[in-house]
Amino acid sequence: RNAMRIDRALKFVWEASALYSVLSGLIMVISGILPLVMLYLIKLIIDSVTGLALEPGGAITDPKFSNTLIYIGMACVTGLLTAFFNFLGDYVKKAQTLTVSDHMFCVLHEKAVLADLAFYESPRYHDTLFRARQEGPSRPASIVNGLFTAGRSAASYIAVFWLLAGFNPVLPVIMTCACVPGILMRLKYSNKIYSWQEKRTEDERRAYYFHWMLTGDTHAGEFRLFNLGSYFISGFNAIRKTLKKEKLYFEKRRAFGDFTAQSSMTIAVFASFVYIAFKTASGMITIGDMVMYFQAFQRGLGYLKTLLESAAQMYED
Repeated sequence: RNAMRIDRALKFVWEASALYSVLSGLIMVISGILPLVMLYLIKLIIDSVTGLALEPGGAITDPKFSNTLIYIGMACVTGLLTAFFNFLGDYVKKAQTLTVSDHMFCVLHEKAVLADLAFYESPRYHDTLFRARQEGPSRPASIVNGLFTAGRSAASYIAVFWLLAGFNPVLPVIMTCACVPGILMRLKYSNKIYSWQEKRTEDERRAYYFHWMLTGDTHAGEFRLFNLGSYFISGFNAIRKTLKKEKLYFEKRRAFGDFTAQSSMTIAVFASFVYIAFKTASGMITIGDMVMYFQAFQRGLGYLKTLLESAAQMYED
């Protein structure tokens, strides 16, 4: 139910930067496909060099060596394209982030001006306004970054999934299942952390009030005249100590979930490597195929992990 509310943030993003959103989508698709192209070219290079090494008489003098040079040149061009689209994507992401942040400030200001004066007498309104001021400008921008990362990872993952499915349909299934436990754990604690933040908003406001009183110039004279500093400092520290203790509890549990997920991914990687190595030793695939499939499996896990983590982060945002 809560995940479906991401559409509200996406609406803000689209309203603020429709052009950047379209550009981000194109860059995501291209950036997602290029790694698969590079994997295939590496396979061709390894197979080409291996074939030359097995032939007597030397490699450089063999006319087939020109094919190796062509593959290396194509890999170089692919690498340059990857670097270019990474640079372009980073620029578009930053430009879109700034645009969305400015748009959210405008939305926040317009809503604050339109609110009836009676709202300013309500503690609940101040809790909402405090959270909006703290998180409003940054969260939609974070969703932009999450969308870009998730989209690029999704495109790469789909390409790798298709590649591995052609080799053995079980491998992409194992790759997918290895990432699920950690993400479920993270989503669980994302819900708990959000509920905790909502519950503790009043305490955060009180701590912010102490901080404002201690560092502002409005009450500097009274603080020195009546020696109020130690009282406000102890009040601030007590609240922050409680908040830190409770938040670290959630973060520790979530970190354990991340460790569990990483462990399952590591086991999956090396189990797949045993299978791929066996196929290579049996002569069913070439050394280039072995490198390509192993790299594809390893990268596919990374892409899927990034995709799911980005989705979880968007859920939190």
